[in-house]
Amino acid sequence: MKSRLVSAAAVSALALTPVIGFAGPASAAPFKCSVNQPKTFPTPGTDTRLTIYLCVEKEGASSYSARAGVSYANGGGSINKFDKLEVHVRLERYDVVQAGLVCNFFPIVNFGVSGDNIPCGPIGDTTTSPVTADGTVIYNIDGDGLGDFRWDLTGSPSL
Repeated sequence: MKSRLVSAAAVSALALTPVIGFAGPASAAPFKCSVNQPKTFPTPGTDTRLTIYLCVEKEGASSYSARAGVSYANGGGSINKFDKLEVHVRLERYDVVQAGLVCNFFPIVNFGVSGDNIPCGPIGDTTTSPVTADGTVIYNIDGDGLGDFRWDLTGSPSL
């Protein structure tokens, strides 16, 4: 399994880049995405809402990538909302991880009010189809004393 960690600074820099959608290569490679998956968290102040979708894309003859798009509303601004907010994205073949990536979103959501379609990924690997994008969110709400929780996302359709 290959893994990469995106630093808060790198993800923060990505958050400042406007993203309209996931652009594919000039060949318009095929891709499939899950539906938007919303969840409202009981955070300090106003509850925070995340919406995440996962996509898998064919990059070449035997190369695929997985990515997530994350949107949020009612982030912290001046209030800490989370002690931890990680989005784990995986490229899987028959539920076996081929490649993985962890994006740390807690500084973005804690210090921003809202964000739309912030990318996590892509993470790629050479494999054969069928493949899917899958993901998990590990979060810890600030000040609740309950520790980490896990939100398993619904993966993309297979490609």
